[in-house]
Amino acid sequence: MNRYSARVFTGVALVACAGVFAPACAHDDSTLFIRSVQAPSATGGTCTYVADPSQPTLFYGQLDAALSNRYEAILLVGNQMTPQGDPVQARTETSRIELQYAVVRITDAYGTQLNTYTTVTAGTVDPASGSTPEYTTVAVEAVDPSTVAKFLPGGTGLPSNDPPITVNGSSVQVIAYIQLFGQTLGGQNVSSNDFEFPIQICAGCLVQGISNDVCAVTSSASTEVPCNLGQDLPVSCSLCNEPYCMCGALSCSGGANKEPNPDAGPG
Repeated sequence: MNRYSARVFTGVALVACAGVFAPACAHDDSTLFIRSVQAPSATGGTCTYVADPSQPTLFYGQLDAALSNRYEAILLVGNQMTPQGDPVQARTETSRIELQYAVVRITDAYGTQLNTYTTVTAGTVDPASGSTPEYTTVAVEAVDPSTVAKFLPGGTGLPSNDPPITVNGSSVQVIAYIQLFGQTLGGQNVSSNDFEFPIQICAGCLVQGISNDVCAVTSSASTEVPCNLGQDLPVSCSLCNEPYCMCGALSCSGGANKEPNPDAGPG
């Protein structure tokens, strides 16, 4: 059973199945597959995700663009390949899959494509135990900063059917289609199913305690940082004064807006 820290960053990889690997990818949705997006733990700090299909999962994601400009999905990934290793015959295991990269395609609720990109992943999935798949968790940037920027006031490239989001206004829905690619230790290139995951993007919807543009939370309120700030879990507006919060689009603590964290990336 694999435990995976949420503090993982992905980068852009200029790779493609046909362009890098000589053999064709095995794509039958029964070898390598994405089962679900794992739910974050209820308490903050560094989160631990367990590669177990019995753990809570998400039916959709929620991204607060006032707090973060990206959405990181923690995927539960399975391998159903039959083990090939045999210590008696001195035969090594070749059905273990090394995950290499993911292709992400993002559309709006009407099916209009907003973006597509390739992002590096890292992880290894052991072969199945009999008829039971083995699982691991892997982090994939399901919504990137350039897509979020399209929905912000002044953003460009947004289809006419999609209005920009405003603070405490209506949310918009995007659909992230994620496909993983990897290679077995035996040299076989494999790809997963095209996993579909809806994500609601809003501004200020996860921030609690604001009344008339002022943070009304008392000094005794909890200042615990939720897992993956800005996605899925609510956050107290009292944290808007902390250096790790962006809150640039919110008016907190008597109307003093805070500039985004320079380490949070563009957007």
